[in-house]
Amino acid sequence: MTYTSVAPGDVDRFFPGLRGDGRDALWQPVAGVVLAVESLKAQLKLLRSASGATVLERDGAAVEQAANGVRVVLDGGGAIDADVAVIAAGPGAGPLLSPLGLELSLHPYLEQVVYFGDPADPAATDDFPCLFDGPGDDRPGIYAMPSPGAGYKIGLDKPLRDYRAGDLDRTPDAGRTAVLRDRVRTDMSSVEPTVLGAQVCSWTDSPDGTFVVDRLAGGIVVACGDSERASSTPR
Repeated sequence: MTYTSVAPGDVDRFFPGLRGDGRDALWQPVAGVVLAVESLKAQLKLLRSASGATVLERDGAAVEQAANGVRVVLDGGGAIDADVAVIAAGPGAGPLLSPLGLELSLHPYLEQVVYFGDPADPAATDDFPCLFDGPGDDRPGIYAMPSPGAGYKIGLDKPLRDYRAGDLDRTPDAGRTAVLRDRVRTDMSSVEPTVLGAQVCSWTDSPDGTFVVDRLAGGIVVACGDSERASSTPR
């Protein structure tokens, strides 16, 4: 994978308006965002073209190795038999993996993202690069990326709070929004620091902050643990 080493004083040539902070940066020209809705539509089309079926609004209670493959036991009754099961359950991965003898130190938590931009032209940042601005001595890092038509999305690389199964409150935290707005004002002069929206979502971190992808004997594939470093250009 090709990349360019960027001197601290030259970062704004690759990201107009980005304030240098004395650290070197890396520019990776083919990095970018994946549009979740479009990606899911494409994957669903592929699934249906292979005579696949969807089961929605049901929770998987357990994954069991069976004589001829794998059985997924559904919460509330019923089961699905398959050749292979891919466990990509986010914050629910731990309870599914533990009975299989796989103990992973996953840490589910909630994080917040905030969208910034010009209310009259929220698409103005659609062509902006992604950014991962790593933590410094006195402040956490941020991850940022364009969200077409919605503004420039920025999150603080710091949990809002731990994830709890019964915690359904996804109200954005005003203090976190203010912290991110201040970062935009001081570090990204090309991004309008007007808040266009905010969201709180779940995140499942692995001990080293990277993905866990592996195959167990008996047709079980593990794909869990999220990493913002996989979706943003590192700096």
